[in-house]
Amino acid sequence: MNKHFSNESILWIADTLRQFPDKTQRILDCFWRGQIESKAWLVDQLNDVILKGSESQVIHIFGGWYGSLSVMLFDSAAFPIKFIRSIDIDPECEPVADHMNKANEMNQWRFKAFTSSMDEWHYDHAPTVVINTSCEHVDQDTYDRWFDRIPAGTTVVLQGNDFFSCKEHIRCSKDLQEFEQQSGLGNIVYSGAYKTDAGSGYTRFMLIGTK
Repeated sequence: MNKHFSNESILWIADTLRQFPDKTQRILDCFWRGQIESKAWLVDQLNDVILKGSESQVIHIFGGWYGSLSVMLFDSAAFPIKFIRSIDIDPECEPVADHMNKANEMNQWRFKAFTSSMDEWHYDHAPTVVINTSCEHVDQDTYDRWFDRIPAGTTVVLQGNDFFSCKEHIRCSKDLQEFEQQSGLGNIVYSGAYKTDAGSGYTRFMLIGTK
């Protein structure tokens, strides 16, 4: 997993834990083995889909949480990134994500976190990539409103899971086929399932395609 985090990013993560001591446990939750495995899988598959030397990508991440996926993309994406916008409905995530990605925030705002419900987000710049790793956290109506707002032609990355026992999950999928049916995504270029090594042993599903 070290290939997905630079030494500088590890220092910023450590500093984030020091700056937000009241959120230490919650921040550490985003570095659970299952969380990191799932995000590393996403980055690696996206590297296969987006060719090296392509145009700089404008990425919007929904369910961005504390910004760990943004860190991993900046550190290990094989394609150039113009900037990343990380969106989460929890207002406590924004300052933490900004601090964790401070190096890129200070570099001409290549990173910025925002607080918003995903289905109410207005794109300030046309995205080339839209990522949602929290499909299980919203009901189908909210998901559909969010999906309808994505501009046509955008590369879309979706992750969900079969972790039904988690009380925060309200829209899990029993298998990859059901996840595909729920997604509404056409032109799918990657569809896969990943059994995590986390204690719960849940399976993560992922789709990459074009809206």
